[in-house]
Amino acid sequence: MAYNAKTNWNNNDTVTEQDLNRIEKGVSDAHSFDINDVTISASEAPTGNTASPKKLLSWIIYMIKAITGKSTWYATPATTLEAAKAHADDLVRHITPAERTGWNSKQDAIGFTPENVTNKGESGGYAGLDNGAKLLTKNLPDSILGQVKYQGTWNATSNVPALPAASTAKGYYFVVAASGTYGSLDFQIGDWVISNGVEWQKVNNTDAVPTVFGRTGNVIASNGDYKAEQVALNSPSLASTNVKTGLEEILTGVQTKAPLASPALTGTPTAPTPTAATNNNTLATTAYVTSAVALARTYAP
Repeated sequence: MAYNAKTNWNNNDTVTEQDLNRIEKGVSDAHSFDINDVTISASEAPTGNTASPKKLLSWIIYMIKAITGKSTWYATPATTLEAAKAHADDLVRHITPAERTGWNSKQDAIGFTPENVTNKGESGGYAGLDNGAKLLTKNLPDSILGQVKYQGTWNATSNVPALPAASTAKGYYFVVAASGTYGSLDFQIGDWVISNGVEWQKVNNTDAVPTVFGRTGNVIASNGDYKAEQVALNSPSLASTNVKTGLEEILTGVQTKAPLASPALTGTPTAPTPTAATNNNTLATTAYVTSAVALARTYAP
């Protein structure tokens, strides 16, 4: 039975059989807790602050074993806590002061902060290399690839902004905002000055037609865009060289012709001579009449 101490005895209390058994049991339990006979466990991890003396001892040796790193709690540790602390606090044990000074000076002489790998290939970061230890094409500037890149406007008279060396600005171009001469080239407003990697050259844009009939963009001709005298004419039958004078030339010629209805012919008009014995509305020429009269005489009585 469990031992429950009675701490309220009085002089007149009667000692019973149960009291004597309880006392004997307490004495027995006390004798059984002999340090030389207790077997403790080194594999039971602590779970709190309250337990039997045996369990408390088991928890303590478990922690001793964990701290020393040995297979048993009673094995001699490789070092002591005091020695481990001294080693941790010793700032020069692993390298000498001279070595530390030398290493620090070499780091200072590098002159840059090592790049973070996340900046590789990113804007403001650094360019990586391919398997051949060469830069990737996507990381090369436009000036090397030959692509054109607008740099702004430029004054050809004052060279403002000043053009850089052509070899360092391949593909760069400026639009002329103020005409002038640069080198031996004459620039007009709207022209380009562009680097080919060797020299600055001119792209002539002043010959371009800005508008057509006052319209810009993809202009399609419409009524009223051209006058008749603006349209060229090349006809072997007419002396005129444009449509307007050609029409006038044709109209003048038509006006000199006889009308189809009741023409008043002058001069010696001619017509095809009908065949003999023709009897229709064909005009009878004098030759036809003469032939008909002669034929009639032949058959006259």
